[in-house]
Amino acid sequence: MANIYDGEFRTILNDCQKLIIPIINEIFGETYTGEEEIQFFPNEHFIDQQDEADKERITDTNFRISRKVQKKYHMECESGLLAWNGRE
Repeated sequence: MANIYDGEFRTILNDCQKLIIPIINEIFGETYTGEEEIQFFPNEHFIDQQDEADKERITDTNFRISRKVQKKYHMECESGLLAWNGRE
């Protein structure tokens, strides 16, 4: 089920790139104007392990915002279910 949410989060960020700027400004206290370049990177990463096969890690999103200084961001969207046991 989590893969559905991960895919939707990636789609929203890729299709609505200009909406990333206000989110980053709010979360990280940045002052981006929306005119900056946003560059997305692959979501698949391979982790080199000395005595084992490499493990693949898939992130929700991985991007860089370029202004005078380039900053790289990695964001994850988490979802969960609240279980109700029927007691008050």
